[in-house]
Amino acid sequence: MRKTIQASTILDELAQLGHATNAQVWNKVQAKIPNITLPSIHRTTVRMVQDGEIGGKLTVNGQVVLDSNPDPHSHFVCDGCSCVKDLKLEEVIINSIQRQIGQDIVHNNLVVHGTCIKCATKQAIEPSKPLTNSKRGKS
Repeated sequence: MRKTIQASTILDELAQLGHATNAQVWNKVQAKIPNITLPSIHRTTVRMVQDGEIGGKLTVNGQVVLDSNPDPHSHFVCDGCSCVKDLKLEEVIINSIQRQIGQDIVHNNLVVHGTCIKCATKQAIEPSKPLTNSKRGKS
């Protein structure tokens, strides 16, 4: 398939961001293609996910997060700031989970939630402010 300037620019910007929503990609791409619209970004990234060029199966706070790495892998999501980081889970961890649930894990795309270093540091400086994310329900 022929690559458009728009698609190439989206890929370049997503590669720099690593993980981003369509709106975050749009904000970056607009610097290079000023007349590009958010719906145009969305249509292009949907096609790119379908074609396996980028990942797009992770949802954070109700928004799809695009991933510059299209291969199946796990993620860490910060409950404070919603940043996303790739995780490489060791085989022993996958095996332990499989034993606990009694079946094989078909895809290694688990999502682990917690507090990132930046938010933990901020919390240590401002301990009176609890880290919460009202969009994510706590059990």
